Amino acid sequence: MFNSERLRNLRLNSGKTQRDLSKMLGITEGSYAHYESARRTPKYEIVQKLAVYFNVDENYLYGEDLKEVDKVRELINDLMSQGIIKNAEDINGDIAGLILEAVKSEIRMTKLKELNKSKEQS
Repeated sequence: MFNSERLRNLRLNSGKTQRDLSKMLGITEGSYAHYESARRTPKYEIVQKLAVYFNVDENYLYGEDLKEVDKVRELINDLMSQGIIKNAEDINGDIAGLILEAVKSEIRMTKLKELNKSKEQS
């Protein structure tokens, strides 16, 4: 099922307006507004364009649970709230290395939890 909240968040985080995106998609502003308010579901071709535009996986827009992506976002938000990163230019080699290690660690932990959970259910 299409996730209108994720679409809205992507647009707001990009600084774009509904008008900007409706023009890019070649649809009316009203149609686009219906996608964000969950009154309509966009056609697959529209979802593809949105995924490319926002550089996300189509599954993300369909509300699939992308745990790793969500964890990375949490990590970035934590780093920003702690003042370690204020903007993209703050990410130097050292910070990038720390982020990469944290992401790898979180992915390993997530996979271990899933493995343990599946063993418990067996």
